[in-house]
Amino acid sequence: MAITNAREYEAALEEAIALMDAEPGRQGAEPRLMQLLEDIERYRPTFSVEAPGRGDDISARAGELVGRATELKRRWHERQPSRWTSFPEGRDGIGPTTGV
Repeated sequence: MAITNAREYEAALEEAIALMDAEPGRQGAEPRLMQLLEDIERYRPTFSVEAPGRGDDISARAGELVGRATELKRRWHERQPSRWTSFPEGRDGIGPTTGV
């Protein structure tokens, strides 16, 4: 039985807990427990996300911060040349033996 929603997931968890708490000598509990644990592991809940409203202050602020961060990143890359090596660079060249 594949778990398709949160209610079935909760029921499978409850049944698995009950089977784990049952006496170890109980016949037939082990295969059912293994099947439940497999079904619980396979369940991947999905969440529906609604688009934020136009008047949502938090969404507007988040958008503003993302825009500012993007602009700062662009300006940083303009000022800092791309480095092809992790060695320090000094006036005598690049490398670990330049004393930098």
